[in-house]
Amino acid sequence: MIILEGCGVVTVDPGRTVHKMASIAIDADRISAIGAPDDIARQYPEAETIDMTGKIAFPGFVNIHTHTFLTILRGLAEDQGGNSLYGQMYPMKSILTPEDRYTLGMLGCVEALRFGTTTITENYEGAIDIAPAIQKLGMRGVLSENVNDAVMLEIRKGRYEFSEEQGERQLQNAVDLVERWHGAEDGRILCQMAAHAPDTCSRAILERIRDIAEQRDLGLHIHIAQTQREVDQVELREGMRSVEFLHSAGFLGPRTIGAHCVFIRPNEIQMLGRTGTTVAHNALINAKRGKVAPVMALEAAGANIALGSDNMSEDMSGVVRAATIVNRIREGHGSIPSSHDALEWLTMGGARALGLDHEIGSLEVGKKADITLVDFRKLHLRPVFDPVANYVHNGLGSDVDTVIVDGRILVRGGEVLNVDVDDVIDAGQQQAENFWQRFESAFGGSVMREGG
Repeated sequence: MIILEGCGVVTVDPGRTVHKMASIAIDADRISAIGAPDDIARQYPEAETIDMTGKIAFPGFVNIHTHTFLTILRGLAEDQGGNSLYGQMYPMKSILTPEDRYTLGMLGCVEALRFGTTTITENYEGAIDIAPAIQKLGMRGVLSENVNDAVMLEIRKGRYEFSEEQGERQLQNAVDLVERWHGAEDGRILCQMAAHAPDTCSRAILERIRDIAEQRDLGLHIHIAQTQREVDQVELREGMRSVEFLHSAGFLGPRTIGAHCVFIRPNEIQMLGRTGTTVAHNALINAKRGKVAPVMALEAAGANIALGSDNMSEDMSGVVRAATIVNRIREGHGSIPSSHDALEWLTMGGARALGLDHEIGSLEVGKKADITLVDFRKLHLRPVFDPVANYVHNGLGSDVDTVIVDGRILVRGGEVLNVDVDDVIDAGQQQAENFWQRFESAFGGSVMREGG
């Protein structure tokens, strides 16, 4: 047993309780008590005590939608709007190797953990190659293998062609991922079924994915209305828009995570709300593309809102701040959403999306000890009156001091314990350079100049 002694505690419980000074007792993988330091010390006199003076404990951050491997796009895609999807992301899948995915996925996972993310929802073709990185680091991970039967290299040329053989192969890969990793590490690693997007999936493949998820009691994951091009293609093919098409295919519901949901109309907002679908609000990446999803309207309609980083960044401090700011601009209101609303999206919203709200997402007795402790002895975080507002509006990923998952300390004093971070950085740089050389040989042009 260990005691985190003398820290502030932001619980994100139903009453949004904040303790100015408390201790947290952890027994094995669960929180056994939260209370005044003297009371906890008397209750557990034999426990190991860790001084957390000046730190504030938050529930571990939940990144509900990310592709850790796409750290490989840093500095190449941020200024291209949505063009990188078709110029880089789609074609690159044809030449990726397992080593590419593992090495760059490890870089992304280490960044996520170092900056306070305890649960990562990895959604990418070849996710099985990233699972060992999550396993080694000790994080909590929910993995899904993107499935599509559209031929991605043809989309790059402006054509949508579908291959039943490709779809079946990717479905088998998704099932292989589930059979190998779902429930691994005493349940710390779980799996979902995922379709890539409505434009890259036929109705037949969507229904196959949905049926497998139902048979195996798994959640669903999909990109929805990420680009206008996607919506236009679905409307051309199906005679309805993206959300309408997915609803007709039985793909929406409380166990579905829909990423982005930017290009949607009021009737689609109501569909997502009525079905209780989770919207993965990728606020930062969409803002870089000049777009904002209507998440306040979605939440009011009944959708669950959770936060994702998507591509190029695993620092959720930037995401939660962007989610606050861009929605205030969209709403034309200086306090909606509040910083406490945004923190709930980052923690309990993600937990609800994964069906894990009884285990993670808040700091409460009996729940898993997934905890992120932020060092508030920083110039930009003082003075402290409302630690939630301080962190959401001013916090940095580098402010995270300690990260605990399942009661195990994985980051301490800002140092990741299970890997050599310098080695991870060097390996990621070398692997990325090698990959882009292969990409340019395969597709021509300069990645730096033309984006593929």
